Amino acid sequence: MDEESELTPSGISFLKKQSVDVTFTGITFEVRTFKPWRRPFIVSKEILHGVSGELPSGQLTAIMGPSGAGKSTLLNILAGYTVKGVEGTVRVNKKERSKNDVNDFKRLSCYIQQDEHLRGELTVQEAMKIAAELKLGSGYSAKEKQMQIKELLEMLGLYHCLKTRTARLSGGQKKRLSIAFELLTNPPVIFLDEPTTGLDSSSCSQCISILKMLAEQGRTVVCTIHQPSALIFEMFDRVYGLAAGHCIYEGSTKNLVPFLSERGFKCPVYHNPADFLLEVASGEYGPAIGQLAGYYRQFRMVEDEKKDASQQEAKLNFLGIGEKVRSTAMTDGNCNLRLETKGSGVSLSFELGNLWPKTFITQFYYLYSRNILIFQKKYKYRLTTFFSHILPAVLIGLTFLNTGNDASMVRANICFVFGVLIFLIYLGKMSVTLTIPNELHVLRAEHFNRWYSLLPYYLSMIIIEIPMQTINCFIGVTIVYYLSNQPLELFRYSYFILFCTAIALAAQAIGFFLGATVPVKIAAFVGPVSAATCSVFGFTVRFCDLSLVFKWMSLFSYFRSAFHGIMTVLYGYDRGLLECNDLYCHFRTPKKILDEMDMANINIYANLIYISSVCVVMHFLTFITLYMKLNNR
Repeated sequence: MDEESELTPSGISFLKKQSVDVTFTGITFEVRTFKPWRRPFIVSKEILHGVSGELPSGQLTAIMGPSGAGKSTLLNILAGYTVKGVEGTVRVNKKERSKNDVNDFKRLSCYIQQDEHLRGELTVQEAMKIAAELKLGSGYSAKEKQMQIKELLEMLGLYHCLKTRTARLSGGQKKRLSIAFELLTNPPVIFLDEPTTGLDSSSCSQCISILKMLAEQGRTVVCTIHQPSALIFEMFDRVYGLAAGHCIYEGSTKNLVPFLSERGFKCPVYHNPADFLLEVASGEYGPAIGQLAGYYRQFRMVEDEKKDASQQEAKLNFLGIGEKVRSTAMTDGNCNLRLETKGSGVSLSFELGNLWPKTFITQFYYLYSRNILIFQKKYKYRLTTFFSHILPAVLIGLTFLNTGNDASMVRANICFVFGVLIFLIYLGKMSVTLTIPNELHVLRAEHFNRWYSLLPYYLSMIIIEIPMQTINCFIGVTIVYYLSNQPLELFRYSYFILFCTAIALAAQAIGFFLGATVPVKIAAFVGPVSAATCSVFGFTVRFCDLSLVFKWMSLFSYFRSAFHGIMTVLYGYDRGLLECNDLYCHFRTPKKILDEMDMANINIYANLIYISSVCVVMHFLTFITLYMKLNNR
């Protein structure tokens, strides 16, 4: 593979890849919304109206326009982040990129979104090391990875921040670190959405200077920007102007003012050309969008005809000489892109390797290592979770002190079992409801840029959460078991712990599912309501007394299975007579308790299997939901 080495401003070498040109023709994007309260029920709205353009390599291109013009939508389409509802053609080195080729195109490009998706607990060094282990192919040695990290951080001015946590970086440093992550694979095409948002003028200038440097090394760098200063505007090589989904200008920054002047829109002296373009696009100088869009369409037609004529002429020139083939190759370690020039035409083909740079096991290992590292640093979270189990356990234990072996307090002990289960369900469910919503933005960005696949990510997450939930549950339940004076028999204690842990993990799985499925505010409401609904059936009313409407619902209540299982463990299996300090205790014989509660024939193993199956099924549904969200683009 022939790649030339180029000196960066920091005096280090960074590999320069073969250039890739991107063109697009007739891009139309339509969204459909379902409104059941009006007709027609499905309302369509076109966001982009057949826009076309070129993104040449070696140049920094800015997509500009007022809010709602379609800048981010167009960038999402070009990067392959949005696929559904798109009509038109995107070409990579003159070869059409179909919808099935989007994953292949991601091997050559990266997409850095507007918000920095960083894990604040990690230092810059830790974050870069894990990113390198996940993104770089197996062809890199540990020393080469370290050198790659060092060169990138020096090039982007972040090497002095190695030991700094990413949460403590400035806005500009966070943006540069996001760029550093994706430059590890040295992609020839870089897309950025609003890279200067939230930055001061100095940080904006530094950020655009870095993008300019990357473009000068032969990369195709495209970013959306809203309202750059005059200094930043001059750094761009090309501008693509959008207004209401129409292209109103495409060309160099120097030609913008003359172009608008020829159309009758004269930029005032000492006025920022970028501001003037936005003012024209916003209609402050009259209805200009239709006029400029019409002129641009005519311009594109003329340019396309010229290109077709030149390509036809070049093809005829080669007929007498024979077909000449020249090829160059690019690679990221897992996928070779071969650019073949046959005559004057250029084609593109992919030599496919694995979609992900690392194997499943390797991805899981580094993701799990990252989660362990983050978990170790989140000591406040660990302490909060621990005491949220211990303190309520002590309160419940003291409230139902010594009720477990007293025949006169059987009803209180039944309330004790009910209270413990409610406590475990609410805590298990609500403690993780926000986990996936907080992770989803990071997951989308890293998954789209081929850091890892979904399965190792999900497994590495739940294998952190499940042991923590199990340990806290074990400690809390042991406290309430001892304080309430339940029978000190290994069999009963073990199955009491087992049922409590199973229902806590099932509730946790439901919490994950709610967080992945519905918005956070709705999940915070649905979680407690669903817990209360499940707790009703099988306790306040006996199963035999339930109406037919609700009997089938109680069969699906994992709370009912846990409640019946624990009651059977505590009072079944030939337990001896309970203590009685009153003249008469009706429930001194434990069997009477189970008969009264309609629990005489409960199979604890079947109940335990059912609760465990609820846990497994909910995790599976959560995984499917996340998979659909990541791929529904």
